[in-house]
Amino acid sequence: MNEMTNPVIRCRWQVDAERLMAFAVENRFTGQTLSLQDGCLPRVVLGDGRAVAVASAPVRWESNALVATFHDDGAGLSVRWSATLDDGANAVIQSLQLTATRDTAIAERVFFDHYKS
Repeated sequence: MNEMTNPVIRCRWQVDAERLMAFAVENRFTGQTLSLQDGCLPRVVLGDGRAVAVASAPVRWESNALVATFHDDGAGLSVRWSATLDDGANAVIQSLQLTATRDTAIAERVFFDHYKS
């Protein structure tokens, strides 16, 4: 299990075949942990109802962030997700960057489908 920590939060994640399988965020003061399994990476729902799921993208450690990038040639869309934990921060910051090579209708962005604690 990989992790990033600061005095407030500990984040752990499990990767199998370069895919993020689980992500857990622990409050180091209270010991409470939020464990995310299925649906722990965002997906983008296109205007035609088709979903572009970042979960199928390989994850990697980049500088101080956990990163996954997915390209959907059919939609002309690239989706880059990252999670960072700054020193002293009391939250994991998620970023979702969408880059389109042509007009692409986006119906919604879903960061979490559900969670288990």
